[in-house]
Amino acid sequence: MTEYLVPYESAESEFEEKRSRFISHVFLVESEAEARARIDEMKKKYYDARHNCWCFVLHDGTVRYGDDGERHGGAADAERLPARKR
Repeated sequence: MTEYLVPYESAESEFEEKRSRFISHVFLVESEAEARARIDEMKKKYYDARHNCWCFVLHDGTVRYGDDGERHGGAADAERLPARKR
């Protein structure tokens, strides 16, 4: 069975690279509906962002992600998802 680290509280981080600002959030959610509500909340909060990329893994094994039109190989590529599973 695959083991996952589970956040015990919400967190946010931010960094800048090549004049681009990257903001990340982590939330503990129990359902896909709750995850999508958090995604919608972030899209509203950062309405002026060029990309709002997201991913989530639920306890039942459900995995979803979206790159919001980011080019493949970019910072938001789905290749980042395995890092969330460590």
